[in-house]
Amino acid sequence: MKEIAEWSVIALTTLTTLLTIGLVLIEFETIDTTLLAGIIAFVGAIIGGFITLIGVKRTIESNRLIENEKKIKEELMFLYPLQREVEEINEYIWFEYNENHAPYQEILNYVQKHLSIKRKLYEYAQRGSLEVYAELIKIKDFYDFMAMQIYESGEIEGVSDRKGFNLIQEKLADFQKLVRKEIRLKKSEIKN
Repeated sequence: MKEIAEWSVIALTTLTTLLTIGLVLIEFETIDTTLLAGIIAFVGAIIGGFITLIGVKRTIESNRLIENEKKIKEELMFLYPLQREVEEINEYIWFEYNENHAPYQEILNYVQKHLSIKRKLYEYAQRGSLEVYAELIKIKDFYDFMAMQIYESGEIEGVSDRKGFNLIQEKLADFQKLVRKEIRLKKSEIKN
């Protein structure tokens, strides 16, 4: 906006100066009125072009804002189902560990299978936010690593059921926080 105001002042000053010079020259009859009319028309065309340029620039910026808001809303449409899926996994593992006293190996097996089978999770994450998608891949790799250690030796050395559950749950809780943060961030971008 400041740039537009500066250019407007320059354009108006130039036009006023040219008009004043033209009127002085006409008064002293040193310039033909046809030539003066041509000069005024030329300056008017430049000012008109400048005003058109400002309008086009504003239109492009407005369209860019509208497209950005549309993109953010589409990303939110994928982050909400992802959040719901992660909450369901988290609720399940809490219930299994605290109520059914399932060992962490079973809980890990469930989470790992869920992350392997549910391809929608990856689609939601990828379309919602690349940061969320990258974190989901890291979590999957972490769970795969844990599962590989359990497969090879029957357990993770030195890890009790409680500690194993905490390892699984902490990663999932951190991911849940990241998804919530992304949702809040995108919602605030829409408001602004």
